[in-house]
Amino acid sequence: MNNKDIKFIYNIEKLLYDTSSFSNKINSLLSHIAKYYDADFVALVNKSKKFLYTCGKNKKEEYLNLLNKIDTKVKLKGESPILFFNIDEVKVYLLNISVKQSVKQSSSMSSVSLFICLTNLADVDLEILELLQEIIKNFYKSFMRIKSLKREYYKVKLLYDISKTIENLDKIDMETSLYKIMTSIKKYISYNYFSLYILDANGILKRVNLDSPYEIDLLQNFRFHLGIGFSAWVAKAEKPILINNLRSQERFKIKEVNIVNNVNSIVFIPLIFRKKLIGVLNIARKPPYKFYKKELKILNIIGNQVASIL
Repeated sequence: MNNKDIKFIYNIEKLLYDTSSFSNKINSLLSHIAKYYDADFVALVNKSKKFLYTCGKNKKEEYLNLLNKIDTKVKLKGESPILFFNIDEVKVYLLNISVKQSVKQSSSMSSVSLFICLTNLADVDLEILELLQEIIKNFYKSFMRIKSLKREYYKVKLLYDISKTIENLDKIDMETSLYKIMTSIKKYISYNYFSLYILDANGILKRVNLDSPYEIDLLQNFRFHLGIGFSAWVAKAEKPILINNLRSQERFKIKEVNIVNNVNSIVFIPLIFRKKLIGVLNIARKPPYKFYKKELKILNIIGNQVASIL
């Protein structure tokens, strides 16, 4: 290993553990690798063949075709830490950076490969590649662990904030309390929109207006008795439901019900207090498949707390 190699590895390790954001670190990492190898294209690729971060001289569409030619049964499986392919006169190196994670939210980012494409004729030192792979993998493990710990901290902090709001109910009115709770939820469990329905004496779910900028009438003033619509179904079943692709649901294609166009993922949470149904809380995100089952548990606890206020 010569001075150039030592300096390269040193700079890689140094930038991965500085104080910049994760995105900046990865972009700097790819730039360093591209410069060191005079690479035409460098990317971080997930197991679905999606380029998460890219760097290079040419357009990524050209190299997506190369990636698609690689046997998917071999790619990202981890049989070999470094895979080499010679495709269309381009040297392709895949460095497996897979990290085992129990947190499902991280699954899309826990199995990745470093994708390096070279058209120069120089031989690549596998020892340097192996060292590079080990450094990135160790960094990735640390990053995923810290991310998991942050989620746990935010969950506890969210429940604490809500409990403090409930303690101060004698000092603030119900609408203000609910507004504060929805603001707290957004800090720790991001959402684009929400709507809150309360069950009245006639068994009809009616929307509560909290004057929040994130509040929408999901069903656009459509009132229904129990049994019609997802919110009504959730209220009747008294259990939460997760819909990650709202457009595919047949019951929302009827003319009477108009969903806001850019809502695709939604969680419906029944509000139950002392075994009595109080209402339903809906939390929505714009992209499809953006809610996770683990979030249902914390949202269900929050739903019970909201029900206690109502």
